Amino acid sequence: MTLLNLTYPVYNSIIKNYPSLVEVRYESGRDASFGLRYALFNKTLEKFSELTTNEKLLGAGNEASRNMIKANFKSDLQTHNDFIRFLFDFGIIPTLMFLTFLLIIFSKNKATFMIGLIYLVSFYHNMLYQLIFILLAIYFFKIKLNEN
Repeated sequence: MTLLNLTYPVYNSIIKNYPSLVEVRYESGRDASFGLRYALFNKTLEKFSELTTNEKLLGAGNEASRNMIKANFKSDLQTHNDFIRFLFDFGIIPTLMFLTFLLIIFSKNKATFMIGLIYLVSFYHNMLYQLIFILLAIYFFKIKLNEN
């Protein structure tokens, strides 16, 4: 999960140090999609740091990150990083509980591990609430328990 969250800083470094790699991907040489995602990520982190201690621990409320983005960017956008979105909306304690729950389920066997990887990578596409991945993992988790 740490490596997944380093995606934005690493990609930003690549853009600055090796712009020719981006020029190959985009005619204009500018990755506007990444620029927006990185701006949303940074704004959400910035606003998270301004929350009260209680809000950091227990969250600013469901859809708080979305409303913050609407207010700052004048458009109804998602953060495009569900890790930071969940942290902002629900806080450190629920985030750690949720990630622990996912770790327990996704580390049970190869099938749940692969489903878990797909689910966590999809956090960059606003897929946090696509619970089909969790349901699939629980299904394969239970199958493995019944085999033992």
